[in-house]
Amino acid sequence: MAAALARLPAGGPVAEIVRQSGYSHRRFLELFSRDVGLTPRVYARLLRFEAVLARLAAAPDARWAEIALEAGYADQPHFNREFLAFTGVSPGRYRALAPAAAHHVPVGDGPRGGAAGSIPFKTGAASPGKVGA
Repeated sequence: MAAALARLPAGGPVAEIVRQSGYSHRRFLELFSRDVGLTPRVYARLLRFEAVLARLAAAPDARWAEIALEAGYADQPHFNREFLAFTGVSPGRYRALAPAAAHHVPVGDGPRGGAAGSIPFKTGAASPGKVGA
């Protein structure tokens, strides 16, 4: 598994890494998931997202499109979906929150908070166009 972990950051296709491991696809996924706690594909997605956070920390004013392209996202919507999936906020909201540490987005109503605690959402009971609970 160590060899597989080393090849994933390079962006190698998971199928190729499986082939080089000598295990069947099913057995490789089983072993990888047991040892790492994630599937190879999810692990690779997290590595790519880590690169986004590192790039953003190094160049806080960089354009999102540039960051997404450098990290290997197919397009802006793909990048936005992944960003939201991993952080719970949009890229623009993340930048506005200006987290002190890349992996910790403030939550709540404090001076820098407001991520999950103040994101409006539609409820089934609300009328169309009405936001809130």
